[in-house]
Formats: sequence, C-alpha cells, structure tokens
Amino acid sequence: MKLVKFTVEAFEDRESLHSFLKEALALPDYYGNNLDALADSLYEVQEEVQIVLKRGDLKQISDNVYFYNVLKVLQNAQNEGLNIKIVYR
Repeated sequence: MKLVKFTVEAFEDRESLHSFLKEALALPDYYGNNLDALADSLYEVQEEVQIVLKRGDLKQISDNVYFYNVLKVLQNAQNEGLNIKIVYR
C-alpha cells in the first residue's frame, strides 16, 4: 500500500495540485489535469493508495471549492471500491 500525505498548504494552485496527484497516484501520462480526468484516471490506479488528510485541513478544503471537489472525486473513488482509501488524522 502506498501512503500519500495530502497537505492543502502545499498547493499554490490547481496546476500544482494536479501535478502532485499525477505523481503521487501514478496517473497515466495522458492525465488531463482536471476533475473529469481525475475521476476517469482513478480507475487505472493499480496499487492501493491511502490518502492521509489532517483533520485541521478540512476547513481549508471546504473553503476552497476546487479542493473540495477534488476530495469529492477521491471519496467517490473510495466508495466505488477503487484502490483509493482516505484517512483523516
């Protein structure tokens, strides 16, 4: 299992967030750096990935619509039984 620590303050903008996700989740080269591409690409994640979020980051995530939508995409993948698991610490 691969452990990925997701820290909101590490991302300056959408591009840096998508670059991080592409590398951390080993998304394909053709990954399109948007929410639809993320949702589609999560089906291709081969290794089980545990995404760790600090509970303190939840307020920042909920205040930023785009980060909130990324979290929703990741949660949907988890709910569908893909190789994504979200843990709050």
